[in-house]
Amino acid sequence: MMNDCRFAVFRLRSARVRVHVLFTSAAYYSRMTTLNMSSRLAAGTTGAAVLSICLAFSGPPAIAGVASTHQSLGNAMPTSATQDVLAQNGEAAETNDSRSDLARLFKVEDAAEAIAEGEKTGPRAAAGARQAAALWPTVRSSLGQNGSTASELAAADAAIAALRNDLSSHADLARDANEVTGALAPLFTRAGDKVPAGVHYLDYLGRSIKLDVRGGDWARAQREVRVLQSRWTAVRAQVDARHGGKAAAAEFAHASGAVASGVSARSGESALSATTQIGNAVDSIEKVF
Repeated sequence: MMNDCRFAVFRLRSARVRVHVLFTSAAYYSRMTTLNMSSRLAAGTTGAAVLSICLAFSGPPAIAGVASTHQSLGNAMPTSATQDVLAQNGEAAETNDSRSDLARLFKVEDAAEAIAEGEKTGPRAAAGARQAAALWPTVRSSLGQNGSTASELAAADAAIAALRNDLSSHADLARDANEVTGALAPLFTRAGDKVPAGVHYLDYLGRSIKLDVRGGDWARAQREVRVLQSRWTAVRAQVDARHGGKAAAAEFAHASGAVASGVSARSGESALSATTQIGNAVDSIEKVF
């Protein structure tokens, strides 16, 4: 039996459907607190649904050192230390659950990504920006308790603040929204996602290059192509090692080469087409993890 509990989160895009299989590591679970008595009834109901999904994918979890919550949700007993922590933080223990962290992170990223991709513009983009900004504090609080560094959280804070500021001034939100997705990239790993942070960052770079090309900023596009290629070199071995990874890696390598050629030739049509290929290739990579 596997120690990882996994479940799928489906993310819809205008021209593509992205399926993320999320894995929760034993190391993350070791940081979780036991549910307090006031949350036992809710946990029993929610836990049954989560447990059924875990069993379907990998059988019963068997993680050393995990609180009794994961063995018998209905019989979990609080400790005085747990009660003190919950009282201080004013949050239920479920906030520390990596499944919740991942789901919430994807909601923030989805809201920002739809703006960056141009799927939402005008009032709809403004609504999406407000949603991302409103969701972030809860995600931040939980991640801050579960291993995210101060610098990672500060970078995301700054990106969210820039998005909020441009929302107030009615500026174009696409660039700011995409910077939010870039700042969130390392946080997925902190929340237990098995997809490498570098893969999330490749998606951000593909969108950033698209924005460069649309804005005619070829110098920035060339710089970001170099970063894209460097980041891809750093993560490719991890992709190759996965079942089906070599095919996904070949797809991305082709797409990144096409982006580099389009930007080098300053061909807007070719470069924009290639950035779409980048997004599709990242989807393929994510599926092998």
